[in-house]
Amino acid sequence: MGDGDDFRQRPVLLGANFDQDRTAEAFEKPKETQLTAIVDNLTSTFVSSKETRDEVNTYTAQGLKTACLFARGRLSVVGAAAFSGLDQINPQDNLQTKIFDGALGGAKGALTKGVFSVVGGSKIDIGVKAFALGSASRSLDASFTRQNYQDGVVPGIKNALATTFDKRAICTDLLTAGAATALIGGANLGFNNAIARSPFLTHTLTGTSFGLVSGASNEVIRQEQQGEEFNWQKVAFRGATQGGVDTLAAMISGRQRPQMLKQPATMMVVETTAKPVVAGEPPIVRTATPPVERVAEQPLEKAPVALTEMFTPFIRLSEEPVLAPRPGKFDSAGAFNPAAVKLPDGRIVLLYRAQDDKGVSTVGYAESKDGIHFTRFDEPIMKPRFADEKNGIEDPRVTPSLAHPGAWDMTATAYNTEARLTLYRSYNLKDWDRVGFMLPPARASDAWNVHWTKSGAIVPEKINGKYWMYYMGDAAAQAKMHPDGQKDQTGIAWSSDGIQWRDAVDGPILARRPGKFDSHVVEPGPAPIITKDGILLLYNGANANLEYRIGWALFDKTDPTRLLARSDQSIYEPQMSWEKKVASATVRQAPNVVFAEGLIPHGDGFLLYYGAADSYVGVLKTSLRPTIPTGTDAPK
Repeated sequence: MGDGDDFRQRPVLLGANFDQDRTAEAFEKPKETQLTAIVDNLTSTFVSSKETRDEVNTYTAQGLKTACLFARGRLSVVGAAAFSGLDQINPQDNLQTKIFDGALGGAKGALTKGVFSVVGGSKIDIGVKAFALGSASRSLDASFTRQNYQDGVVPGIKNALATTFDKRAICTDLLTAGAATALIGGANLGFNNAIARSPFLTHTLTGTSFGLVSGASNEVIRQEQQGEEFNWQKVAFRGATQGGVDTLAAMISGRQRPQMLKQPATMMVVETTAKPVVAGEPPIVRTATPPVERVAEQPLEKAPVALTEMFTPFIRLSEEPVLAPRPGKFDSAGAFNPAAVKLPDGRIVLLYRAQDDKGVSTVGYAESKDGIHFTRFDEPIMKPRFADEKNGIEDPRVTPSLAHPGAWDMTATAYNTEARLTLYRSYNLKDWDRVGFMLPPARASDAWNVHWTKSGAIVPEKINGKYWMYYMGDAAAQAKMHPDGQKDQTGIAWSSDGIQWRDAVDGPILARRPGKFDSHVVEPGPAPIITKDGILLLYNGANANLEYRIGWALFDKTDPTRLLARSDQSIYEPQMSWEKKVASATVRQAPNVVFAEGLIPHGDGFLLYYGAADSYVGVLKTSLRPTIPTGTDAPK
């Protein structure tokens, strides 16, 4: 926000005795306000230079206002009004003047907060947001001043409009916002859409862009008001400094814990029929409000959570598998369970589990321009090299590396006589190095994951300074100790370096549910996505007949161990003949399986690549859409 109250002069209004404004000399250094004076009481203990302290105080005050503007909840509105009011009060003025200026500043802060809530929540480009927010902030700064109140309505409006539509300030806004858009867009493409997928990064970079825009244009306005020659170095310096301050402010406010929603949970459930899903003919959708599933082992808050968005019904993009076994090749018995990556140029890469006629699994590479017709390598890009991989490398999941930006991390199962979750890393998706075991089976007598660890789905951003991963643990060796059964369930682990992982809780985070589609197996699918409601994880559930279907679970995005909601029924099940019947007569494979493993953004939605009958790869399209309120009809 700008220093709109720099225009204050001595008015005589309603008999008030307003103090005279500061002289022109005062404009050459940061303006002292009640807010900067409060901050000065803190900074004076460790900053001796008055000039340096004035700069620190001014930018700290700005950071406090920005943090409130980017924060959520009612308290943020109060904070924005309070800090803005304090920042418009001159501590040397009399009480009546302070009250008047504080009221103007408070109104300005509340209105600016309203603008930020509307524009900041919209799905427009970050640079466009920054331009809109910066222009609105400058307009409100120019409108809510004592000078305008003194001059009257018409002159006041003219003054506000002149500042709002100052040609040099607008040009500065456009140039700064354009540069921010280009830089952020380039970074987003370079990191496989990571910024667009991360609400935290989007939130933080919006703060950065807003600071750059508002800081630069406010310096332009200040130079014009003081009759100075245009100095682009000062403009760039203030823009960069304000951008840094607002980055920190937006980052802090973006990490706040979201408010709990009090409405009953609305869950989207797909009713399946014998009729296959085909393009233009999605399955019937109904809504229900069952009790929210919670993990009994965890001391969780009992309030239900309302879902504001959920996956739409899946639409099949191809009646035939997009990958199938190839006789005489390394994938002769099966090509299934793929990881999926969308490259910056739009190409889609599948890294799929390939099985030969001996049942040994390797990883194949397939590439497509349209997401349906793929070209495959003739040789696997990953095959067993170590003794613990003797029987294969299974079920890869690939995400941009959080620990090593620019690289790709793959979680896969190294299988011999035991299945061990293993980390691999690549910089080109074709040449992979093994980093090591991620989460070896525990050996403690009271541990729950003492047999196998598989299926690592890494959360796409750090939370509370840690990396998080949902995985499947198998405690078959403890079946006697746990009569209710502890095998094949989803657990959660955390890591400080992305390599060595440990359990975050002492039991499964997603348990098996008797009588439901996931009564026998609960296994993570692709890496989860971050939505408005939380961490949304697709998972694969199997019943006692090992018939696999797809479900979802929602976790708190500030506490990934906290389960908020879970699908009561599956959202997709085997329907096509090739989803029900295996391809190989010699290798043991499971029929009646759909196994979600690759989810990528596509257009305004997502493509889900899944394994079918341990033999094929299929593709479905879905989107995140607002949920349908209970009692309303579903869209056809």
